[in-house]
Amino acid sequence: MRRALSIALVVIGATTPAVARAAGPKPLSADHHRPSVLSTYGSGVFGTWGVDALGMPRYRYTIDQETNPAAAQPELAGSRDAWHQLGNDHIVADAFNHGYTQLWSQDRLYEWANYYDASTQHYAGGYGYVRVDGKLYSTLYDDRVPGTQQDREFGIGYSARDTTAGGIDVQEKVYAPFGDDPLLLHDVTLRNTTAVTKPVSWFEYWDVNPYLPGAHTNIGVLSPTYDAATHTLSVAQAPHPQDLTPLRIFAASLQGPVDGYETDGRAFFGNGGRANPSEPAADHLSGTLALPVPAAALGHTVMAFRAPLTLRPGQSVTLRYAYGMAHTEQIAPLVARYRSAVDPFATSEQSWHRWLPEASFGRRYRWFARELEWDAYMVRSGATYEECAGRHIISQGGYYQYD
Repeated sequence: MRRALSIALVVIGATTPAVARAAGPKPLSADHHRPSVLSTYGSGVFGTWGVDALGMPRYRYTIDQETNPAAAQPELAGSRDAWHQLGNDHIVADAFNHGYTQLWSQDRLYEWANYYDASTQHYAGGYGYVRVDGKLYSTLYDDRVPGTQQDREFGIGYSARDTTAGGIDVQEKVYAPFGDDPLLLHDVTLRNTTAVTKPVSWFEYWDVNPYLPGAHTNIGVLSPTYDAATHTLSVAQAPHPQDLTPLRIFAASLQGPVDGYETDGRAFFGNGGRANPSEPAADHLSGTLALPVPAAALGHTVMAFRAPLTLRPGQSVTLRYAYGMAHTEQIAPLVARYRSAVDPFATSEQSWHRWLPEASFGRRYRWFARELEWDAYMVRSGATYEECAGRHIISQGGYYQYD
Protein backbone atom coordinates (compact mmCIF):
# COMPACT_ATOMS: atom_id res chain seq x y z
CA MET A 1 0.00 0.00 0.00
CA ARG A 2 2.84 2.40 0.84
CA ARG A 3 4.49 1.67 -2.51
CA ALA A 4 1.23 2.25 -4.36
CA LEU A 5 0.69 5.50 -2.50
CA SER A 6 4.22 6.64 -3.30
CA ILE A 7 3.68 5.91 -7.00
CA ALA A 8 0.38 7.79 -6.91
CA LEU A 9 2.04 10.81 -5.32
CA VAL A 10 4.78 10.78 -7.92
CA VAL A 11 2.20 10.61 -10.72
CA ILE A 12 0.19 13.45 -9.21
CA GLY A 13 3.34 15.54 -8.76
CA ALA A 14 4.37 14.88 -12.34
CA THR A 15 1.04 15.91 -13.83
CA THR A 16 0.41 19.01 -11.69
CA PRO A 17 1.21 22.26 -13.54
CA ALA A 18 4.24 24.08 -12.18
CA VAL A 19 2.30 27.35 -11.80
CA ALA A 20 -0.37 25.73 -9.59
CA ARG A 21 2.26 24.11 -7.39
CA ALA A 22 4.07 27.40 -6.85
CA ALA A 23 0.86 29.26 -5.96
CA GLY A 24 -0.03 26.91 -3.14
CA PRO A 25 -3.53 26.01 -1.96
CA LYS A 26 -6.20 28.62 -1.37
CA PRO A 27 -7.19 29.26 2.25
CA LEU A 28 -9.80 26.78 3.39
CA SER A 29 -11.91 29.60 4.81
CA ALA A 30 -11.93 33.37 5.16
CA ASP A 31 -14.00 33.05 8.35
CA HIS A 32 -11.82 33.88 11.36
CA HIS A 33 -14.49 33.36 14.02
CA ARG A 34 -13.53 30.65 16.47
CA PRO A 35 -15.69 27.56 15.89
CA SER A 36 -17.39 26.00 18.88
CA VAL A 37 -15.88 22.76 20.20
CA LEU A 38 -18.45 22.40 22.98
CA SER A 39 -19.44 18.75 22.88
CA THR A 40 -19.77 16.10 25.57
CA TYR A 41 -19.55 13.30 22.99
CA GLY A 42 -16.96 10.69 23.99
CA SER A 43 -16.79 11.77 27.62
CA GLY A 44 -16.72 8.24 29.02
CA VAL A 45 -16.88 7.03 32.60
CA PHE A 46 -14.02 9.19 33.93
CA GLY A 47 -15.67 12.59 33.50
CA THR A 48 -17.04 15.09 31.01
CA TRP A 49 -15.73 17.05 28.04
CA GLY A 50 -16.43 20.78 27.93
CA VAL A 51 -14.74 24.10 27.17
CA ASP A 52 -12.89 26.61 29.31
CA ALA A 53 -13.27 30.40 29.48
CA LEU A 54 -11.46 30.81 26.14
CA GLY A 55 -13.56 28.17 24.42
CA MET A 56 -10.70 25.65 24.32
CA PRO A 57 -11.36 21.99 25.18
CA ARG A 58 -11.04 20.78 28.76
CA TYR A 59 -11.84 17.53 30.54
CA ARG A 60 -13.48 17.58 33.97
CA TYR A 61 -12.32 14.45 35.81
CA THR A 62 -15.12 13.39 38.16
CA ILE A 63 -14.69 9.69 38.88
CA ASP A 64 -13.44 8.69 42.32
CA GLN A 65 -10.58 6.46 41.23
CA GLU A 66 -10.10 5.15 44.76
CA THR A 67 -13.54 3.51 45.00
CA ASN A 68 -15.07 3.18 41.53
CA PRO A 69 -14.32 -0.23 39.92
CA ALA A 70 -14.30 1.39 36.46
CA ALA A 71 -11.12 3.29 37.38
CA ALA A 72 -9.06 0.06 37.34
CA GLN A 73 -7.72 0.00 33.79
CA PRO A 74 -7.01 -3.43 32.24
CA GLU A 75 -4.44 -1.98 29.82
CA LEU A 76 -2.47 -0.72 32.86
CA ALA A 77 -2.65 -4.03 34.74
CA GLY A 78 -5.45 -2.69 36.92
CA SER A 79 -3.73 0.57 37.82
CA ARG A 80 -5.99 3.45 38.84
CA ASP A 81 -3.52 6.08 37.67
CA ALA A 82 -4.62 8.58 35.04
CA TRP A 83 -2.62 11.56 33.90
CA HIS A 84 -2.70 14.60 31.69
CA GLN A 85 0.26 15.92 29.70
CA LEU A 86 1.50 19.40 30.56
CA GLY A 87 4.27 20.81 28.41
CA ASN A 88 5.73 23.54 26.27
CA ASP A 89 8.56 23.52 23.72
CA HIS A 90 11.14 22.58 26.36
CA ILE A 91 9.80 20.27 29.07
CA VAL A 92 6.97 17.81 29.68
CA ALA A 93 5.12 16.98 32.88
CA ASP A 94 2.44 14.50 33.90
CA ALA A 95 -0.39 15.79 36.10
CA PHE A 96 -1.98 12.79 37.81
CA ASN A 97 -5.56 12.24 38.93
CA HIS A 98 -4.21 11.73 42.46
CA GLY A 99 -3.16 15.38 42.56
CA TYR A 100 0.62 15.39 42.08
CA THR A 101 2.71 16.40 39.05
CA GLN A 102 5.96 14.85 37.76
CA LEU A 103 8.42 16.95 35.73
CA TRP A 104 10.36 15.39 32.82
CA SER A 105 13.52 16.78 31.22
CA GLN A 106 15.55 15.71 28.19
CA ASP A 107 18.04 18.59 28.16
CA ARG A 108 20.89 16.25 29.03
CA LEU A 109 19.62 12.97 30.52
CA TYR A 110 16.14 11.55 29.97
CA GLU A 111 14.94 11.90 33.56
CA TRP A 112 12.17 12.66 36.01
CA ALA A 113 13.04 15.45 38.43
CA ASN A 114 10.60 14.40 41.14
CA TYR A 115 9.65 10.80 40.53
CA TYR A 116 6.71 9.65 42.66
CA ASP A 117 7.61 6.75 44.97
CA ALA A 118 5.39 6.51 48.04
CA SER A 119 7.43 3.61 49.43
CA THR A 120 10.39 5.98 49.90
CA GLN A 121 8.32 9.02 50.93
CA HIS A 122 8.71 10.82 47.60
CA TYR A 123 5.40 12.38 46.55
CA ALA A 124 6.33 14.40 43.41
CA GLY A 125 4.71 17.67 44.50
CA GLY A 126 2.72 20.34 42.74
CA TYR A 127 0.21 20.50 45.58
CA GLY A 128 0.17 21.84 49.11
CA TYR A 129 -1.35 22.10 52.55
CA VAL A 130 -3.56 24.81 54.00
CA ARG A 131 -3.71 25.28 57.78
CA VAL A 132 -6.75 27.08 59.15
CA ASP A 133 -8.32 27.10 62.62
CA GLY A 134 -5.60 24.76 63.87
CA LYS A 135 -6.43 22.07 61.30
CA LEU A 136 -4.37 20.99 58.30
CA TYR A 137 -5.91 20.20 54.90
CA SER A 138 -4.07 18.58 51.99
CA THR A 139 -4.97 19.47 48.40
CA LEU A 140 -3.74 16.06 47.22
CA TYR A 141 -6.88 14.23 46.14
CA ASP A 142 -5.85 11.01 47.84
CA ASP A 143 -5.43 12.77 51.21
CA ARG A 144 -8.46 15.06 51.18
CA VAL A 145 -10.35 15.26 54.46
CA PRO A 146 -13.52 13.13 54.34
CA GLY A 147 -16.37 15.32 53.19
CA THR A 148 -14.01 17.80 51.52
CA GLN A 149 -15.17 18.73 48.03
CA GLN A 150 -12.57 18.82 45.23
CA ASP A 151 -13.09 19.51 41.53
CA ARG A 152 -10.42 18.42 39.03
CA GLU A 153 -9.94 19.69 35.50
CA PHE A 154 -7.41 19.00 32.73
CA GLY A 155 -7.05 21.65 30.03
CA ILE A 156 -4.82 23.04 27.31
CA GLY A 157 -1.49 23.52 29.07
CA TYR A 158 -2.72 23.10 32.63
CA SER A 159 -4.28 20.99 35.33
CA ALA A 160 -6.58 22.65 37.86
CA ARG A 161 -8.33 21.73 41.07
CA ASP A 162 -10.63 23.52 43.47
CA THR A 163 -10.61 22.34 47.09
CA THR A 164 -12.85 23.43 49.96
CA ALA A 165 -10.90 23.44 53.24
CA GLY A 166 -12.25 24.80 56.52
CA GLY A 167 -14.01 27.79 55.03
CA ILE A 168 -11.15 28.51 52.62
CA ASP A 169 -11.60 27.91 48.90
CA VAL A 170 -8.29 26.82 47.38
CA GLN A 171 -8.00 27.12 43.60
CA GLU A 172 -4.81 25.73 42.03
CA LYS A 173 -3.37 25.65 38.54
CA VAL A 174 -0.18 23.82 37.58
CA TYR A 175 1.00 24.72 34.08
CA ALA A 176 3.95 24.78 31.73
CA PRO A 177 4.05 28.35 30.39
CA PHE A 178 3.82 28.52 26.60
CA GLY A 179 7.26 28.97 25.08
CA ASP A 180 10.72 27.59 25.74
CA ASP A 181 11.30 27.88 29.49
CA PRO A 182 12.22 24.73 31.50
CA LEU A 183 9.84 25.14 34.41
CA LEU A 184 6.34 24.66 35.75
CA LEU A 185 4.31 27.33 37.51
CA HIS A 186 1.85 26.72 40.33
CA ASP A 187 -0.78 29.40 41.02
CA VAL A 188 -2.64 29.08 44.33
CA THR A 189 -5.61 31.35 45.07
CA LEU A 190 -6.99 31.21 48.61
CA ARG A 191 -10.38 32.83 49.29
CA ASN A 192 -12.09 33.23 52.65
CA THR A 193 -15.68 32.11 52.16
CA THR A 194 -16.71 32.76 55.78
CA ALA A 195 -17.98 35.87 57.59
CA VAL A 196 -14.96 36.10 59.93
CA THR A 197 -11.29 36.95 59.43
CA LYS A 198 -9.10 33.84 59.14
CA PRO A 199 -5.36 33.45 59.81
CA VAL A 200 -4.20 30.96 57.18
CA SER A 201 -0.90 29.28 56.31
CA TRP A 202 -0.15 27.76 52.92
CA PHE A 203 2.63 25.16 52.61
CA GLU A 204 3.90 24.68 49.07
CA TYR A 205 5.41 21.24 48.46
CA TRP A 206 7.68 19.93 45.68
CA ASP A 207 9.82 16.84 45.88
CA VAL A 208 13.36 16.14 44.64
CA ASN A 209 13.88 12.62 43.32
CA PRO A 210 15.77 12.58 40.00
CA TYR A 211 15.22 9.21 38.39
CA LEU A 212 16.29 7.47 35.18
CA PRO A 213 13.39 5.21 34.11
CA GLY A 214 15.37 3.35 31.46
CA ALA A 215 18.06 2.30 33.93
CA HIS A 216 15.58 2.25 36.84
CA THR A 217 17.98 4.11 39.09
CA ASN A 218 18.14 7.32 41.12
CA ILE A 219 20.60 10.12 40.41
CA GLY A 220 22.47 11.49 43.40
CA VAL A 221 22.06 15.10 44.57
CA LEU A 222 24.18 17.47 46.61
CA SER A 223 23.00 19.46 49.63
CA PRO A 224 20.43 22.16 48.71
CA THR A 225 21.03 25.89 48.95
CA TYR A 226 18.64 28.74 49.73
CA ASP A 227 18.79 32.27 48.29
CA ALA A 228 16.89 34.42 50.77
CA ALA A 229 16.92 37.45 48.45
CA THR A 230 15.01 35.64 45.70
CA HIS A 231 13.26 32.98 47.84
CA THR A 232 14.83 30.26 45.69
CA LEU A 233 15.78 26.74 46.74
CA SER A 234 18.03 24.75 44.44
CA VAL A 235 19.94 21.50 44.48
CA ALA A 236 22.65 20.26 42.13
CA GLN A 237 22.49 16.76 40.74
CA ALA A 238 25.63 14.73 41.22
CA PRO A 239 27.73 14.19 38.08
CA HIS A 240 26.67 11.07 36.20
CA PRO A 241 28.78 8.90 33.85
CA GLN A 242 26.59 10.14 30.99
CA ASP A 243 26.34 13.74 32.24
CA LEU A 244 29.28 15.50 33.85
CA THR A 245 27.59 18.94 33.93
CA PRO A 246 24.05 18.15 35.14
CA LEU A 247 21.18 20.55 35.63
CA ARG A 248 20.06 21.96 38.99
CA ILE A 249 16.56 21.34 40.29
CA PHE A 250 15.01 24.49 41.74
CA ALA A 251 11.86 25.88 43.30
CA ALA A 252 11.04 29.53 43.99
CA SER A 253 8.30 31.56 45.60
CA LEU A 254 7.40 34.18 43.00
CA GLN A 255 4.42 35.92 44.56
CA GLY A 256 3.25 36.11 48.15
CA PRO A 257 4.91 36.11 51.58
CA VAL A 258 7.58 33.62 52.63
CA ASP A 259 8.15 32.74 56.27
CA GLY A 260 10.20 29.58 56.37
CA TYR A 261 11.39 26.84 54.06
CA GLU A 262 12.30 23.16 54.35
CA THR A 263 14.46 20.78 52.32
CA ASP A 264 14.60 17.69 54.55
CA GLY A 265 11.62 15.42 53.99
CA ARG A 266 12.14 13.64 57.30
CA ALA A 267 11.69 16.93 59.16
CA PHE A 268 8.80 18.02 56.93
CA PHE A 269 6.73 14.83 57.19
CA GLY A 270 7.89 13.65 60.61
CA ASN A 271 5.52 11.14 62.17
CA GLY A 272 2.49 12.61 60.44
CA GLY A 273 3.25 11.19 57.01
CA ARG A 274 1.94 12.51 53.73
CA ALA A 275 -1.61 13.24 54.85
CA ASN A 276 -0.69 15.21 57.99
CA PRO A 277 3.00 16.22 57.83
CA SER A 278 4.41 17.23 61.19
CA GLU A 279 5.89 20.63 60.37
CA PRO A 280 2.86 22.06 58.53
CA ALA A 281 0.61 20.65 61.26
CA ALA A 282 2.69 22.64 63.76
CA ASP A 283 2.53 25.72 61.47
CA HIS A 284 6.26 26.15 60.87
CA LEU A 285 9.19 25.06 58.70
CA SER A 286 12.60 24.62 60.30
CA GLY A 287 14.89 25.58 57.40
CA THR A 288 16.88 22.34 57.45
CA LEU A 289 19.27 21.73 54.57
CA ALA A 290 19.11 18.08 53.55
CA LEU A 291 22.27 15.98 53.40
CA PRO A 292 23.82 14.98 50.05
CA VAL A 293 22.50 11.79 48.50
CA PRO A 294 24.82 9.45 46.55
CA ALA A 295 23.62 7.83 43.34
CA ALA A 296 21.17 4.93 43.75
CA ALA A 297 20.73 5.76 47.46
CA LEU A 298 17.56 6.68 49.34
CA GLY A 299 17.33 10.45 49.77
CA HIS A 300 14.89 12.71 51.58
CA THR A 301 15.28 16.02 49.76
CA VAL A 302 12.18 18.20 49.34
CA MET A 303 11.47 21.86 48.58
CA ALA A 304 8.78 23.51 50.69
CA PHE A 305 7.75 27.09 51.51
CA ARG A 306 5.39 28.56 54.13
CA ALA A 307 3.18 31.55 53.30
CA PRO A 308 1.34 33.08 56.30
CA LEU A 309 -1.80 35.08 55.42
CA THR A 310 -4.67 36.86 57.12
CA LEU A 311 -7.81 36.77 54.99
CA ARG A 312 -10.77 39.04 55.65
CA PRO A 313 -14.29 37.76 54.80
CA GLY A 314 -14.50 37.37 51.02
CA GLN A 315 -10.83 38.30 50.52
CA SER A 316 -8.67 36.28 48.14
CA VAL A 317 -4.89 36.16 47.65
CA THR A 318 -2.96 34.49 44.84
CA LEU A 319 0.41 32.88 45.51
CA ARG A 320 2.70 31.74 42.71
CA TYR A 321 5.58 29.25 42.69
CA ALA A 322 8.04 27.92 40.11
CA TYR A 323 9.62 24.48 39.84
CA GLY A 324 12.08 23.48 37.18
CA MET A 325 15.47 22.23 35.99
CA ALA A 326 18.18 24.43 34.52
CA HIS A 327 21.87 25.26 34.65
CA THR A 328 22.92 27.41 37.61
CA GLU A 329 23.34 30.60 35.59
CA GLN A 330 19.87 30.23 34.04
CA ILE A 331 17.90 30.00 37.27
CA ALA A 332 18.03 33.61 38.51
CA PRO A 333 16.91 35.11 35.16
CA LEU A 334 14.04 32.60 34.96
CA VAL A 335 12.90 33.42 38.49
CA ALA A 336 13.13 37.17 37.83
CA ARG A 337 11.18 36.89 34.57
CA TYR A 338 8.23 35.11 36.10
CA ARG A 339 8.30 37.15 39.30
CA SER A 340 7.71 40.27 37.20
CA ALA A 341 5.01 38.64 35.05
CA VAL A 342 1.55 40.03 35.83
CA ASP A 343 -0.54 36.98 34.87
CA PRO A 344 1.59 34.27 33.23
CA PHE A 345 -1.29 31.79 33.19
CA ALA A 346 -3.50 34.10 31.12
CA THR A 347 -0.58 34.92 28.83
CA SER A 348 0.15 31.23 28.30
CA GLU A 349 -3.48 30.35 27.59
CA GLN A 350 -3.87 33.22 25.12
CA SER A 351 -0.79 31.96 23.29
CA TRP A 352 -2.23 28.43 23.06
CA HIS A 353 -5.55 29.94 21.96
CA ARG A 354 -3.88 31.76 19.06
CA TRP A 355 -1.81 28.74 18.03
CA LEU A 356 -4.35 25.90 18.04
CA PRO A 357 -5.68 24.85 14.62
CA GLU A 358 -9.39 25.49 14.20
CA ALA A 359 -12.01 23.93 11.97
CA SER A 360 -15.76 23.61 11.81
CA PHE A 361 -17.48 20.46 10.57
CA GLY A 362 -20.98 21.42 11.63
CA ARG A 363 -22.78 21.05 14.96
CA ARG A 364 -22.94 17.26 14.72
CA TYR A 365 -19.17 16.97 14.50
CA ARG A 366 -18.07 19.51 17.12
CA TRP A 367 -16.34 16.62 18.89
CA PHE A 368 -14.14 16.20 15.82
CA ALA A 369 -13.14 19.88 15.91
CA ARG A 370 -12.41 19.43 19.61
CA GLU A 371 -10.20 16.42 18.97
CA LEU A 372 -8.28 18.36 16.31
CA GLU A 373 -7.40 21.03 18.90
CA TRP A 374 -6.72 18.56 21.72
CA ASP A 375 -4.44 16.37 19.60
CA ALA A 376 -2.57 19.38 18.25
CA TYR A 377 -1.91 20.48 21.83
CA MET A 378 -0.73 16.97 22.75
CA VAL A 379 1.77 16.90 19.88
CA ARG A 380 3.33 20.28 20.59
CA SER A 381 3.27 19.97 24.39
CA GLY A 382 5.22 16.73 23.98
CA ALA A 383 8.18 18.62 22.52
CA THR A 384 11.45 18.58 24.44
CA TYR A 385 14.82 20.27 24.16
CA GLU A 386 18.06 18.33 23.68
CA GLU A 387 21.10 20.37 24.65
CA CYS A 388 23.62 18.13 22.91
CA ALA A 389 22.25 19.16 19.52
CA GLY A 390 20.72 22.51 20.43
CA ARG A 391 17.42 21.35 18.96
CA HIS A 392 13.84 20.79 19.97
CA ILE A 393 12.35 17.43 19.07
CA ILE A 394 9.01 15.65 19.05
CA SER A 395 9.60 11.97 19.72
CA GLN A 396 7.30 8.98 19.43
CA GLY A 397 6.63 9.21 23.16
CA GLY A 398 5.62 6.22 25.24
CA TYR A 399 8.33 3.62 25.87
CA TYR A 400 10.46 5.21 23.14
CA GLN A 401 10.79 8.31 25.30
CA TYR A 402 10.24 7.28 28.91
CA ASP A 403 11.93 3.88 29.04
